[in-house]
Amino acid sequence: MNTIDAVIQRIRCYVLRNKMTKSRFAIQCGLQVDVTRKMWDAEWNPTAATLRQLEKSIPVDFQVSANDPGVPGERAA
Repeated sequence: MNTIDAVIQRIRCYVLRNKMTKSRFAIQCGLQVDVTRKMWDAEWNPTAATLRQLEKSIPVDFQVSANDPGVPGERAA
């Protein structure tokens, strides 16, 4: 997994684990709600600047666990 994929996974897991809506997370990060509208889609392709802004609101000690759920609606292999 490359660094960008790892950051996206970390963002998704943080939102899921904290039971946040996509909109609430975007607003918490100081961004427009459209930024996270497609965050559960495999094709979600945020800019590096957007990823930095989203990740800033996640505590440094937040860790992704192997037991964290996948993307909502994702089917297990």
